Amino acid sequence: MSGATIEQVRSFNRTVTQRIGVLQDEYLARGRPLGASRVLWEVGRAPVDVRALRARLDLDSGYLSRLLRSLERDGLVTVEVADGDRRVRVARLTAAGLAEREELDRRSDAAAAALLEPLDDGRRKRLVAAMAEVEQLFTAGLVRIGHGTDHDSTYYWGLDEPIFANATGGAKWLGDGAWMFDPQGDLRAWYMYPCRAAC
Repeated sequence: MSGATIEQVRSFNRTVTQRIGVLQDEYLARGRPLGASRVLWEVGRAPVDVRALRARLDLDSGYLSRLLRSLERDGLVTVEVADGDRRVRVARLTAAGLAEREELDRRSDAAAAALLEPLDDGRRKRLVAAMAEVEQLFTAGLVRIGHGTDHDSTYYWGLDEPIFANATGGAKWLGDGAWMFDPQGDLRAWYMYPCRAAC
């Protein structure tokens, strides 16, 4: 890869992080950094397995635990042992957490509109199309395919955890994606919701 290519990527990263407020102590003026706000948003409206949350966000388990503890101290999240399996911890939003998530959505929409506001209609369309392409290419670059077992019930393909965080044997067409295996357990086809790559 050329030096010019690397510099363009770094320049893009600097521009984006500044424009979306990553460098600020308080993301969207809500008293917490972006990482904690993103975890709050990802916990969502239904309880979530902390392991699945960690896999979805690709976070170190210690860092995620610190973020969850800070949200617990603020009364926004509870983390409890799952019913029927004491090895599993489940995070859920409190009533205050649900209200805060709605406020984050409102402020995020306003921040997105403010980003587009200075541009004329043609440039807005170009920017949004470029964002969609960048997101698609980033997503395609995250796909990992490996060799599995002789059946499709493990979903691991030699990895430490499933590629799709909420994969279940009983609902293969629901959740983060759908997939097809050959008899040896190799992943032959996949797609994500919404369809982004290899569809």
